[in-house]
Amino acid sequence: MKKLYTLLLFVFIVIAAITEQGCDILNNLFLDQPLKQTIKTEGSSNDIKEIKTFSLSDYDAFDDNIENIVGITYMSAAYFTETYSDSLTGKNIIVTLYAGFDDSGPVVWSVTIPFGQASDYVKKPYKIKLTPDEIAEFNRYLADYEKNDTYTAELKVESVNDDDGPPYSLTGRIEIIVQMEMKP
Repeated sequence: MKKLYTLLLFVFIVIAAITEQGCDILNNLFLDQPLKQTIKTEGSSNDIKEIKTFSLSDYDAFDDNIENIVGITYMSAAYFTETYSDSLTGKNIIVTLYAGFDDSGPVVWSVTIPFGQASDYVKKPYKIKLTPDEIAEFNRYLADYEKNDTYTAELKVESVNDDDGPPYSLTGRIEIIVQMEMKP
């Protein structure tokens, strides 16, 4: 009989431990949200650039969960080339993220991507590597997501050229992955 009580006690403890650990998973929910921006640059000068403004509230996952969001943090970013004028070459692609409605706001981060041929980042994206300070700065803006909802992305191509001459064009896509922590 004593063995039966010991066995029942052991089963009870195991079930209680599993139940307790199973509930801990529901303390926080995390959702990775890609912020995708496609920017078409065109021009006849040596450098071509364009900006595009976007808001976190433009994305359904953010807008649908705004009342449950506990915090937002930066995870990663990448650059892709989507289309380009034939035989386009250049020196660098510069991707800059500004806080606010245009490129006069504070720079959150800026990255120079080595560029040779326009096709360099069509099939294999360039992984944007931010410094710890840039990540901290971006996370500072994201932490105050209700006030800092709007950002401006700039795509600039330096020293562009192609066999046919101007006008030059390059369409690039910037993808920023942020993680939203939400109440269950």
